[in-house]
Amino acid sequence: VKRLREALRERDFYVILLIFAPYPKGEPRPGYPAPNLTGILNQLKQRIETEVGLVIVARSGKEGIVRAKTFPPFDAIVVSTELHDVKEFEVIDELKAENQLTKSIPVLVVTSPDKLRSVKRFYMRGGPGGRRAEAVASYEDSDSVVTKLMQILQRYTRPEVKRRAWLWVSRAAQALARVDLDNPNFADSVIAAVDDLCNVIKPPEEQVPVSRAPDWVMKDVMRALGHLAGMSDNWEKVLLALGEVFEAGFKPDVKRVAADAIGDVLKFRQNLPEDVRRVLVAGVGGPVKGDYQEVIKMQKAAARALGLAKLSYHDRLDIFSVHRVHKGKTK
Repeated sequence: VKRLREALRERDFYVILLIFAPYPKGEPRPGYPAPNLTGILNQLKQRIETEVGLVIVARSGKEGIVRAKTFPPFDAIVVSTELHDVKEFEVIDELKAENQLTKSIPVLVVTSPDKLRSVKRFYMRGGPGGRRAEAVASYEDSDSVVTKLMQILQRYTRPEVKRRAWLWVSRAAQALARVDLDNPNFADSVIAAVDDLCNVIKPPEEQVPVSRAPDWVMKDVMRALGHLAGMSDNWEKVLLALGEVFEAGFKPDVKRVAADAIGDVLKFRQNLPEDVRRVLVAGVGGPVKGDYQEVIKMQKAAARALGLAKLSYHDRLDIFSVHRVHKGKTK
């Protein structure tokens, strides 16, 4: 269960490889005191993890090459010019070689302030052999590093990396949706995954998701929430998140799964938040556009969910007198 929860959280972040030697190389230049590279490394790691995503640190060029090739789904690589064992351009050449899985990963080169202009000229104009990096920044200016890193991530993040992360989320959700909640060995730990599932369909504001979850992932996650959330203390938060999905501009088949999940939660918790009741009622009586069959299925799912809720007589009368689209049996 712990691994499943880790998989659910994996999609929230970009994954960055930081290749940075934490101690100075050679004697400092006259007029330039030796920088505290250990402190700079820690500061960069903390800033990137706070504002961008997960950071994997390699403390030498050779270690960075091995890590990049062993775990190629990095979203970007940050490499320092102050490496001891190899030159930073040798690292870039190795990773950008035509036959490498890492050739399409964007690279940000970081260097000392006194070398910034010459390093920019070398990489941004194309060095020997057309050698290029996507951006160059001073490692002492963490604001610039984070800004340029976000810019290249928005331009260069590879679709296969995103899909792989979402595939992990989908498979984890499918596994959680099949767990036997009567089994005491799993019940408590599985219920604890509800927050992670809910964060997929509605990421917290402080997180930086790579992208919105695809529809096929949303449906798997909502089915898992329908299976688990009724047993969780956070059931109301889940209902509100599912209600937002139902109200948003998703396709009818996604909204139908959201309504089914709401109904599954209401089998255990009959109190339906007013905001969710409102969007379900609007969905039941909304116009039929697009795929007629899918819209009808969505409306029936919303009506089933409303039928499971603990509503006042006035609310029920209002729903079924105004919206007479759902008659007879619901199954």
